[in-house]
Amino acid sequence: MDYLADPDTVNHLILIFIDNSPPEEATEPTSALVPFLQKYSDSRNKKPSVLKLELKEIREQQDLLFRFMNFLKQEGAVHVLQFCLAVEEFNDRILCPELSDSEKMMLHEEVKKIYETYCLDESIDKIRFDPFIVEEIRNIAEGPYAQVVKLQTMRCLFEAYEHVLSLLENVFTPMFCHSDEYFRQLLKGAESPARNSKMSRNTSKRGESFGISRIGSKIKGVFKSTTMEGAMLPSYGQVEGEDDMVEEAMMVLEDDSPMEAASTPSTPRNLSAWNITIPYIDFYDDDVKRERIPVFCIDVERNDRKAVGHETEHWSVYRRYLEFYVLESKLTEFHGSFPDAQLPSKRIIGPKNYVNHLQTEH
Repeated sequence: MDYLADPDTVNHLILIFIDNSPPEEATEPTSALVPFLQKYSDSRNKKPSVLKLELKEIREQQDLLFRFMNFLKQEGAVHVLQFCLAVEEFNDRILCPELSDSEKMMLHEEVKKIYETYCLDESIDKIRFDPFIVEEIRNIAEGPYAQVVKLQTMRCLFEAYEHVLSLLENVFTPMFCHSDEYFRQLLKGAESPARNSKMSRNTSKRGESFGISRIGSKIKGVFKSTTMEGAMLPSYGQVEGEDDMVEEAMMVLEDDSPMEAASTPSTPRNLSAWNITIPYIDFYDDDVKRERIPVFCIDVERNDRKAVGHETEHWSVYRRYLEFYVLESKLTEFHGSFPDAQLPSKRIIGPKNYVNHLQTEH
């Protein structure tokens, strides 16, 4: 340290860095590599980690892919993988050297579905792309069908695919490797929840995009009913007796949530007049998984409809820990970040400290 602090040493080092003259040629032979130091230049951990997977590995294993689908559903990002699979199939078809008019018309319709599902601001499955990508896809979607062949050489769809693939590989795959879904896969081995779902896909299903009927075998059983303001959305095309084992998310219990009559026009919701409290944490008995799951009890008090003759309304809903992060992810995707209202960092919580952690969070 004394040598490095010597002003003469410092000045000498500065002169070496700013001197443009070439160094003197070495007169001594190159010294042999020192085995001890050589180890520091090699990768220190060549053994593959079970907590690090590549997206290619996940897609090659059906059980692992199914777990990945369930994880994406919990994160509210199934449409990201859905877009990737749809574009892959579209590229396989459009790169055919000779396309008939009927094939061009079909491909043009598929481009329109891609644009309407993933590029429009009002779409629930919108993915953020660069403006030039959205503009070029829009020009093809709204132009004559014969121009669809331009996508063989245009970079917009390829860059959109690379962007989504990067999200899957660099964001969602590492998150999946530290998720409950992947840990269940490691603990249970090849065993996985039943996947013999008999769901018949309806073309009017919410969130359905081009190619789902053709790639349905890859993501079969992943799209399930979700909850919205205290009510279950209809199950489109679901066959009675379908095995609900595929549903990894907890079914939410509602306590007599007030429902507006379909015949009365809905009044604007003034959320600033709603009072939300989380009075306690309870346990939900999951009969499918045969385990008790901690849930937040959320009490809702609605006061914004007194002007139209309604009394103050009260109801309660129960939500899991991870569901708050799914909501935050969707809100951030469509409305940008909220610096003044961020959730704490998501943690992997064991059964022993689960309730204590949730009590500190709420």
